[in-house]
Amino acid sequence: MQNKLLLLIVGLLSFSTWIDFISILTYVGYELALSPMGVALVTISMLAPKAIFAKVFIAIIKRYSAKKILLISTAIRIVCTFSLIWVESLPLLLVILLIRSFTIGFLQPVTVKQAKSSIAQLGSNFASSLNMINTLSKIVAPAVGGVIGIYLGESAVFILSAILGLTACSAIHYLPEQQPIQPRETQSPTEQIRESADDLKRILTLLGVAIVIINGVSAMFTNMLPYVFNFYDVPKIAFSLAITASALAGICCNLYILKQSPSVSSFPVKVIFQAWMAIAISLSALVASLTYPAFSVYVICVCFFLVSLFRTYYEVYLSTYIYSLDTELSVKFTTIRQSLASYAGIGITLLAAVSLTNYSPIFFMLSITCSSILLAIIWRLNCRQLINTL
Repeated sequence: MQNKLLLLIVGLLSFSTWIDFISILTYVGYELALSPMGVALVTISMLAPKAIFAKVFIAIIKRYSAKKILLISTAIRIVCTFSLIWVESLPLLLVILLIRSFTIGFLQPVTVKQAKSSIAQLGSNFASSLNMINTLSKIVAPAVGGVIGIYLGESAVFILSAILGLTACSAIHYLPEQQPIQPRETQSPTEQIRESADDLKRILTLLGVAIVIINGVSAMFTNMLPYVFNFYDVPKIAFSLAITASALAGICCNLYILKQSPSVSSFPVKVIFQAWMAIAISLSALVASLTYPAFSVYVICVCFFLVSLFRTYYEVYLSTYIYSLDTELSVKFTTIRQSLASYAGIGITLLAAVSLTNYSPIFFMLSITCSSILLAIIWRLNCRQLINTL
């Protein structure tokens, strides 16, 4: 029962995060009429807190109960969302979005801490359920927010987002109390090895490199494709069909994992490498097809399906491994994972924006995907000597 309640809360908050995403960008683009740099600052303000405050998240979550953090962060988030209705200047908007994004940054690691305190064993089913919620929220919520924004205005979207947050706050009261993480007096030999400084550094290094490349490249393609499709005269329907194929692949993969319920107790080197290579190769095929608009629509849909399929596969297995660790390490890994993904999204998107002024889209994107393939092979070779330890 507790896991269902927690998933409901995560679902409400995830939906709330994404339902006003399009409305915020629409608001700054049309109502505030910001320059491209202003829009870029708004986008970065929604990513930066999760990137730069990882240590702050870890320290707060370690000291206070998950329920209390979830309740307070959600309440502050509601106030910030509701206040967007009256914002009319860029500096004030950036401040509110920074505070709002900071509170959103607690959601993933706090969910892990709360779940491990109330659910006997977190496995692939829980990880797959969370991934499914996030996938559906990313697809459905912006569409719902967009429709509401067209007919009722952005203010109505912000109000609905705040109402979803209030509903989540009400549900949070029914979660069981969980005490702050306390240092353990005794550990088994396996735990001592796993949590030693050297091994932790190795795992974080391997994990960090994989997250930065996989998430960064995926984010870059998602942000660049509308521009690239227009540059190469790819039909507009291609992007919509690609998003639909991506959502379908994510749902199918999650349903398959829920049915199989695989167990992941060691660092998933093989899964990460397979997903990394599959994503890079699929994106390379997508880029190569852009010079043939008549066939590119079909190739794009297939490539998006494969990218989403392997991305979901990688995300769920990695989450399941993180959940297999003790609570303190699970929270730490989840927070660092979130931080690195945000850094990667910001960095590689800015790199793409600068590079496109000097190079053709195909040259730049193929350079990125080929480099990703080479890095994946180097990463796998470096993992070989660490598999027994991890």
